[in-house]
Amino acid sequence: MHKYKWTKFTILLLVTGCLTACSKPAEDERSAAETVQQPAVSEQSTDSFKLDDIPLSKAQLGAFPFIGMPQGYEVYKPQHSALEIVPYWTGASIEQIEGKVYSTGIRPLQGQQGSFDAIQRSIESYITSVGGLRLTKSQIPLEWVKGFDKDYLSNFYEGIGGIYEYPVHTYVIRQPERTVWVQLTQNNTDSAGLLVSESAALQHTAAVQDAFPFIQLPKHYQYRGQKTAENENVPVWNGNTWQLLSGRLFSAGIEPKQKEQGSALEMTRYFQTAMQNLGAQKVSEMHIAAENLSPEMKKFMEDHYYATAGLYSAPLHVYVLDKDGQKVWFQYAAGSQGSVGLWVLAEKQLDTLAMSAAKLKEQLDENNKVNIQVNFDSNKALILDSSKTQLAEVTALMKQDPALKLHIYGHTDSTGQAQQNLTLSNARAQAVVNALIAQGIAAERLDAQGFGDQKPVASNADEAGKALNRRVELVKQS
Repeated sequence: MHKYKWTKFTILLLVTGCLTACSKPAEDERSAAETVQQPAVSEQSTDSFKLDDIPLSKAQLGAFPFIGMPQGYEVYKPQHSALEIVPYWTGASIEQIEGKVYSTGIRPLQGQQGSFDAIQRSIESYITSVGGLRLTKSQIPLEWVKGFDKDYLSNFYEGIGGIYEYPVHTYVIRQPERTVWVQLTQNNTDSAGLLVSESAALQHTAAVQDAFPFIQLPKHYQYRGQKTAENENVPVWNGNTWQLLSGRLFSAGIEPKQKEQGSALEMTRYFQTAMQNLGAQKVSEMHIAAENLSPEMKKFMEDHYYATAGLYSAPLHVYVLDKDGQKVWFQYAAGSQGSVGLWVLAEKQLDTLAMSAAKLKEQLDENNKVNIQVNFDSNKALILDSSKTQLAEVTALMKQDPALKLHIYGHTDSTGQAQQNLTLSNARAQAVVNALIAQGIAAERLDAQGFGDQKPVASNADEAGKALNRRVELVKQS
C-alpha cells in the first residue's frame, strides 16, 4: 500500500467540438509571459484537494481542447479520445478523471528556437485568463508513475512528457457545465507534453432491440469482420471454465467510424448500459490468462479474430439473458489500442417435453413425487407459454383423480443470494398453484412452498447442473 493518499473523481463524458487555437503573435506572447509573475498565479492548496473549493469560471472556452499553440511552436503526434480515464496529479493525490482526452507533444517549428519556460508561461497565461487555477508544480512520486496503467503510458506517450524526470504543472478550469484538467510536463529544454481532459455530467444511454443480436451500435461506431452462423459451437466462459454451447452466433469487432470520435472505454460503458437495459445478468468480468484458453477457444479466436482481438489484454465481460426461456450469452472484450470485440450466442432452445398425465400418475404412485419442467421469465414468477402444455397435463391428472392433493415445491439454482432465491422459489410455486386453480382445481387441494437453492439435485458448477436444479416438484399430500 502506498503511503500517499489516492482519491478517485469520475465524471461522465460530454461530447463537444474539435481543436481550437488560441495562438497569439510573438509580441503578444512575450507581453503575456512578462506580465505573469509567479506570486500572481492562483494555486490550490494540495494538502486536501476538493474540486468544489475551486472557483467557478464562466469564460467562453471555445471548442475542445481549448488550448492552442504559442507562436513559433507546433503539435506533434496529437491524439484524441472520446472517453478515457487519465490520472492527474494534484500535488498530494491522484485524481482519476474520466472524459474526453487530447494528448500531444509541443515543439518549436523547424528552424526556430524555443524553451519549455516559454511554452509554460504562454499556456499558464491563457488558463489564468479564463479563470483556471494551478493545482501544483511538483513531481509525481516515481513509485506511483511506475504503477500507472501501461496502456495509458503507451497510448498518450507524447502528451505525458518527461514525468519520470520533471515536475508536472496541473491546472483546473471549473465551469458549471464541465471541468477541464490540464497537465503540462517538460520533455526537453525546448519541448513539452500536454494532456487535456474534459469531464462533464452526462447520462450514458444505449439502444437495444428485440431482434438478435439485441444490441444497436451508436451511430458513430461500426462493425468490423462481422460474422453470423446458425448451429455454431461456441465457447462460453462461466466464471470458472469454458463451456461449449451450441446455437445462433453473431461476432464482430467494433470501431469508431473516425478514430477521434470513440474509444474502447466509451464502448465498454455503452455495452454495460445495454446489458442493464436488456435485463441481462452479469456472469463474470475478469482477465483470462493465456493458459486458461481451451483448445476450442483458441480455435474460435482464429476464426473470429476481430471479435476476440482484445481478449489477451483486457477483461472479458460475460452476461446472460433469459429471453422467453432461451439463454442468450454476451461476451465482450475491449483491449489496448481501441480493439473492441463482441460475440453473442443464442442457445438452441430445446423443446420442453411435457410429461403426460399418465406418466405423472405413474411417478407419483411409485415415488410420491415427480419433477416437472416449468419455464419462467428470468428472475420472475411469470410462467412462459412454453409450459402451458405441462400444466394442462397436471390439471388433467387432478381432474381424473378428485381425491389427489399436491404440494407444489419450487427450487432454484445457486445463482444470486440465498434469500432472494428462497423468495423467488416461493413465488414461482405459488404461480403454479394459481395457474392450476385458474383451470378449475380447488384451492384446498394445493399448497405452495419454495426451498430456494437448499435442495439441489445436481452440481451448480455448470449450466447443465443449474438447469436440473431449477425445477418444480409435485409431492403427494399425506
